[in-house]
Amino acid sequence: MIRDMARNATPAQIEIKNQPGLSVILPVYNEADNIVKTIGEIANFLYCQTYFSVYEIIVVNDGSSDFTLAVLHQRHMRSAPLKIVTHKDNLGYAKALMSGARSAAYSFLLFMDADCQFSITSLNDMIMHIPTNDIVIGYRAKRNDPFYRILLGAVHTFLVSILFQLRFRDINCGFKLLKKEFLEEKYYATDSMFYAEMLLKAQRRNARIKEVAVIHFRRLNGKPTGASWEVIRNAFIDTICLKWIHRKGMH
Repeated sequence: MIRDMARNATPAQIEIKNQPGLSVILPVYNEADNIVKTIGEIANFLYCQTYFSVYEIIVVNDGSSDFTLAVLHQRHMRSAPLKIVTHKDNLGYAKALMSGARSAAYSFLLFMDADCQFSITSLNDMIMHIPTNDIVIGYRAKRNDPFYRILLGAVHTFLVSILFQLRFRDINCGFKLLKKEFLEEKYYATDSMFYAEMLLKAQRRNARIKEVAVIHFRRLNGKPTGASWEVIRNAFIDTICLKWIHRKGMH
């Protein structure tokens, strides 16, 4: 399991017995036009909800070349539960998620994309499944993306289900709630295969996993990076490597 890297927790930050805390992790790359809206909606939702006793929002700025970092620092002055983790270089989606997880103070993690395509209110539909599950993953029942991205996503999910027997509808949906104890210290896959490896390892540890439909909006600002030729090439390489590691026992 991943080590708890949180330090100097004050009494107000300590989780209450039978009422856990939540760390929301937002990987960010060139999302200056979206990040303030995303953080605001999350902060408002978490303030009103009653399930999690304490919470924090962790934004991992993954080497953004726009004004994302400046916008985050401005927001930070007005948002007490906000942590900012910065990568000098663009290390990729998977490493951004892991950096956020290592900075997390609480026992539940919510991985959420910060491009305004998901609604934090979908967390309500996940919370009800927490008592009987260790990981609750979203699937985009109505995906609002260009056709080529929907097609690539469907092909990827199909191949993963065949190669690794992961029977989920939407492997790479960027909205996942999990107990921190089921996140490993190290993963081999990068970016597009990260979630597949995460779920594969969780299944090997007999994690109880539930799928829940989540709201998905059309992207209004910024440019998506998940379907570039470089990402597709790396996904192909990662798939081969992960299959080999899986056959060797995934040590």
